[in-house]
Amino acid sequence: MTANSLGNHDCFQRILEQDPEIPEEFSTDAKLFVKGLLTKEPKKRLGAGENGVDDIKRHRFFNNINWAEMAQKADSVGFS
Repeated sequence: MTANSLGNHDCFQRILEQDPEIPEEFSTDAKLFVKGLLTKEPKKRLGAGENGVDDIKRHRFFNNINWAEMAQKADSVGFS
């Protein structure tokens, strides 16, 4: 069932009461990342703690990302 086929109230209730459906084809790391972002309790949500976005950047899903290199590249093309 999609959000479009639900009324606003029903959609809101599903968000509050049910866990999101994560596709089976997602890797384990991707599933954990999505679940972390969609944690119902805001204070426990990935990125909501003391370390903020650094917790997101340190998640296993991003193990192959060199954040310093990416920032340097963004600066060099004017995305800062």
